[in-house]
Amino acid sequence: MAEALAADIVVVAAAGNQHDHGDPTPYPAAYDGVVGVGAVGPDSVRIASSQIGSYVDIVAPGTQVIGALPTAGHAIFEGTSFAAPFVAATAALIRARWPELHQGDVVRRLLATADPAPGGRPSAEYGYGVLDPMRALTEVLVPAGAVPSLSPRPSLVPVAGRAGAPAPVALEVAVALVAAAGGIVAVAIAVPAGRRRRWRPGP
Repeated sequence: MAEALAADIVVVAAAGNQHDHGDPTPYPAAYDGVVGVGAVGPDSVRIASSQIGSYVDIVAPGTQVIGALPTAGHAIFEGTSFAAPFVAATAALIRARWPELHQGDVVRRLLATADPAPGGRPSAEYGYGVLDPMRALTEVLVPAGAVPSLSPRPSLVPVAGRAGAPAPVALEVAVALVAAAGGIVAVAIAVPAGRRRRWRPGP
């Protein structure tokens, strides 16, 4: 873990799904410098299984997540393991948008642009709030100067306000994400229908 952080890599990990079992300390999410991710439902409220603790830095959608199965078809999944990829993907988009940003800058942007959640910022349940990929790619932040240490937790940079207009790259990314989601839904619908017809043309 230390080697990854030293190599300027943004490390994202699920906060765990054992809230009903006393919130055992999850690793690698609890390591200093790692972005720990909790899960929320469509109402932005923490799901019952998502763990609570100082290792939760941010939350993301973790219910009704459609994913591909190992053999064929798709299924609906739930848990922090399915919330963490949303944060990791957003971190990748931030680095694609601003390749010059260091690890600490990427994490700071993720947390500073998160939408407010119950309990204030940070909280043991929601960290700094609910992930907002569009804000993360378009928000104007106050310059932070030198990059602070990520130990024990990244510091938050105040948000100066939204940019006057979304950057073209951010819009392209948003369109691509919507198109990809539409393709997944289309495949999920078409494959079962094709199997029922034994792949014969429909009427």
